[in-house]
Amino acid sequence: MLLENKTVVITGAGPGVGSAVAKAAVREGAAVILGARSAARLEALADEIKQFGGEARWQCVDVTDLGSCMAFGEFAAEVGGGVDAVVNAAFWTEPEAPIVETPEEDWIRCLDVNVVGTWRVLTALHPYLNQPGAAIVAIGSQAGTKPSATLAAYAAAKSAVTSLTSSAALQWAPASGSTASCPARSREMACGSGPQSEPEHWAPPPNTNSR
Repeated sequence: MLLENKTVVITGAGPGVGSAVAKAAVREGAAVILGARSAARLEALADEIKQFGGEARWQCVDVTDLGSCMAFGEFAAEVGGGVDAVVNAAFWTEPEAPIVETPEEDWIRCLDVNVVGTWRVLTALHPYLNQPGAAIVAIGSQAGTKPSATLAAYAAAKSAVTSLTSSAALQWAPASGSTASCPARSREMACGSGPQSEPEHWAPPPNTNSR
């Protein structure tokens, strides 16, 4: 298993892509630390993972609040004994509209959650990354390279997230051996309609919980 004895931190671990990433990490042997705004959704996902023999801890986190992110980072370091990978899966997208009809508050929120939120999480978790070899992952989108005419704020934000993640790799990799990537988010994972959302497709093999 690729992630045996590794600790993976995932923000935006609610329904959809964050949940799918958490399940995939557990399937590969990782212990996961889950963060999102909804305690009910986090608890439900953690319980589901535990039912299949995985290890999951969780704490609520708001990526638009630096203090919340810092507290989450401290929690992750305490319960995980260090962090091997950080996956930034939290995102927000505005209602579809032409560029000039998208309200200013939607532009600000989209950039705050997607771009500055990613920076806040990296700031909070970077001191606790197990080095060398830690991984930094931000969930990208095809919108970042193939912009939509009616989701301009989201397209701009995802393009910026890709650049931010690349900058993190350039800054941290030479000294620590860390890697960073920004894969595109699939529609199936985002909507929870693909095989990633079904327990029988992701359940870890017996005795994978070695931590």
